[in-house]
Amino acid sequence: MYKLVLGLLVVWLAGALSSCNKIAGVDPSTTPSGIFIRDTSILNRYAASKGLVLTTTASNLRYVISSRNPTGKQAALGEELEFNYVLTTLTRKGGTGADSLDVIERQVDTTFRVQPNFFPFTDGLLISGLQEAMLLMREGERAIFLMPSIIGFGSRAQLNGAIPPNTPIRWDVTLRRSRSEDQRIREYITANKLVVTDSTTLSGLRIIKTRANPTGDSLSANRTAIFNYTGRQLRARSAFGFDSTATGLRRFNVPGFNAGLAKLRAGERALLIFPSSLGFQNAGIVVNGTFLVPPGTPLLYDVEVTSIR
Repeated sequence: MYKLVLGLLVVWLAGALSSCNKIAGVDPSTTPSGIFIRDTSILNRYAASKGLVLTTTASNLRYVISSRNPTGKQAALGEELEFNYVLTTLTRKGGTGADSLDVIERQVDTTFRVQPNFFPFTDGLLISGLQEAMLLMREGERAIFLMPSIIGFGSRAQLNGAIPPNTPIRWDVTLRRSRSEDQRIREYITANKLVVTDSTTLSGLRIIKTRANPTGDSLSANRTAIFNYTGRQLRARSAFGFDSTATGLRRFNVPGFNAGLAKLRAGERALLIFPSSLGFQNAGIVVNGTFLVPPGTPLLYDVEVTSIR
């Protein structure tokens, strides 16, 4: 089952900064504007201590592309990102000493420092600061991003408290690839040495017959196909199962599956591969709050038609 990593999924909806902090009984430093002022101070002090020369966007995302690849493909929404990252929290030392304003950095997630993370880059799935950051990158580039908490994880703790509420953060990101659905499909077919036997039924549908039966009954009006199937999603470099005949969930009533099934005869078996536009589109499949099939995911069905009645 597909799980969004790191708490990257948006878990907090930031409100507008308040224009008035002086509310009776309210500590101004705990209001949205007070938190933003504190975060800005922390980020400014941290950047200066590291000698970082940063560009600041309208949302107050600060960044520097530390290794550029001007001819690389730009990351795009609707594609799958392959990237490495390290996530670091930035907090004040505190206390009463002369160094009380110094910034302490703590790496809280290094899971994908070396091994790549694959993520469906759909609008709204990432926290807003990271979505904006990824859109600034090209394949092969490395970058440093500093984010105030308002565009980070906001007022909720993350990673079992490793990221406290209202904490500014640093992301060190290397973008390896941004792959369209068609790229993922073509690369999967090539890597598995599959031979497409029919790609003309619907735009993007590929049919790969693994067992032919040219004399078998065909599907027509008022006839029903009896079949077995396994449904998989193309993600990362592999195909991951999410449904089959055995589950009884019958997650196959999508245009790509129906068009492919109509091309098969009794006794035939085939792989049906198609983009999300012929599958679950931008909705995906959500089970218990978790994406079983993320939005924008190409699908593969292994279908065997046992009879046509």
